[in-house]
Amino acid sequence: MARKNLSDLLRQEAQKSPNSEAETVKNDDKIIDVPALATVEVAAEEVTEEASDDKTAAKRSTHTKAELETTVAELQAALETAKETEANGQKEIAELRSQLKKSEQNEQKLEKQLTELRSEIESQKKLLKQQEQKLEKTNQMKKELDEAKKTSLQLANANSAIEEEVKQLRKQLEDAKPKPAPLPTQPAPLQVKQIRKEGKHLHFPSQKTDNSDDFASNTWLLD
Repeated sequence: MARKNLSDLLRQEAQKSPNSEAETVKNDDKIIDVPALATVEVAAEEVTEEASDDKTAAKRSTHTKAELETTVAELQAALETAKETEANGQKEIAELRSQLKKSEQNEQKLEKQLTELRSEIESQKKLLKQQEQKLEKTNQMKKELDEAKKTSLQLANANSAIEEEVKQLRKQLEDAKPKPAPLPTQPAPLQVKQIRKEGKHLHFPSQKTDNSDDFASNTWLLD
């Protein structure tokens, strides 16, 4: 491609100057005569530079294409990774939703159990209150029973004291009663003599003495 352009340029330059005439060039108000061959060499250098630029552009294009392919591959890999991540995320979300559902069910069960426990506690409170009332009544009855026992003991002690006083009074009454003198079965000789002496001064009614039994009955003091 570069050689073809160079041939065309050479042909064009040859047509412009067939007699090898010099070309006038103005530079800084000075005129310089340049042969036609120098002009051709400059044109050849320009064509060479253009060919080099085309090669560089081609290399850049090839390099850019490779980079794009690499970038596309990386993007595709990243996309696959993102898809996998999304799938894993969806799976985790599903698991979390399942766990959340189970947690809600457990919460409902716990709420139900809590309600039942509260009801049971209220029942136990009522039962405890009833037991406290019964215990209070029992304590009151026990207190009354203790007081009754105490009163009964006091009455028993008082009764014992009264019985003891009655015994003492009976004993005193027995001791206060006059006791009759015991009658001897046979009078002592001194007593008989004393009675006989005293009997001289006694006046007995006149009675018949022909019966010994009557005499014995009339002399009853001698027995």
